[in-house]
Amino acid sequence: MVGIFQFGTLFLVPSLVLVAMGCVSIVLYLALNQKSRAIRRLPKNLPIKVFDRTFNVFDPYPDQRKIINNYIELLIPIIYGFIFFSWVVVFQILQMGLISGLIIFIICISLLMIEEASEFHKNAKILVNAVKNGDSLGKGDLEALSLIKKFLPKLSSYYLLLAIAFFTSSLVVPYILNMLLLLLLNLLWVRLH
Repeated sequence: MVGIFQFGTLFLVPSLVLVAMGCVSIVLYLALNQKSRAIRRLPKNLPIKVFDRTFNVFDPYPDQRKIINNYIELLIPIIYGFIFFSWVVVFQILQMGLISGLIIFIICISLLMIEEASEFHKNAKILVNAVKNGDSLGKGDLEALSLIKKFLPKLSSYYLLLAIAFFTSSLVVPYILNMLLLLLLNLLWVRLH
C-alpha cells in the first residue's frame, strides 16, 4: 500500500487544498451554528410594534450593494496590477505542475458560498441584537427573522456536510488523480500504437 506522502507534489497539493477548504467549512459551520442557536433561543411570538414601515431593523438594501462612483479612477490601476499579478501567479503555478490544486481550489471556493454565509450571519446578528435590545420590529423584520430561522440550520448543516466531503476527498484524491493519469497515459499509448 502506498502512503499519501509518497505521492509527488502533483497529488499532495490537491489534498492540502481540500484539507484547508474543509477547515474553512468547519469555521463557517461553527459560526452559523452559533447564530442558529441564538435565534432558536429568541421568544416564539414576537409582536409587530411598527406599523408605518415594513422594515424597522432589517435593511433589505444594505450599503454594500451600492455602486461606488467616486473611487473608480483609483481602482483602475489597482485592477490592472491585480490582473498582471494574477497572470504571473498562474504561470508560476503552471510551471510547478500545480494546476490540479488550482482547479480543486476554484471548485471548492465556489461550493463554499462565502458571501451568502456572511450575509446570513450578519443579518442574524442584527436581528438577534434587535430582539435582545427590545427594539420595535415591523412585519418585514419578523418575516426576515422567520426566513433566517428556517434556513440558517440548513445552511449550517450544508457546511458540516461540505467539510466532511472535503476531508474525505483529501484522503482519496491522490489515488483518483493517479488512476486518471494512468488511464490518460494508457489511452495515449493505445492511440500511438
